[in-house]
Amino acid sequence: GDSIAYKAAAASAFTAMHAYVDYRDMARSFDGAQAIEQDIGVQLLKSDVPQKPSGACRITLGKLAGLTFKPVNVRSDTSGNYWEFEVVKVNA
Repeated sequence: GDSIAYKAAAASAFTAMHAYVDYRDMARSFDGAQAIEQDIGVQLLKSDVPQKPSGACRITLGKLAGLTFKPVNVRSDTSGNYWEFEVVKVNA
């Protein structure tokens, strides 16, 4: 897994943990031009994060130092053991 820091909505500090982070590139079309946008998917063990992550939670990723993200499109994986979601950059 990748090193991340996670802060729950009601928490005052980040907690270091490991997660599976997928840094994928996706082609997007804008008015006839194409650009590459990075979609980042995160998978966290429910035993590490028992409450479903919300948009009020914050995440930092080891590979993208200095940036803070929030979870979006949060769902349970097919096994029921992980939270899966994408992240969107936010101002700290």
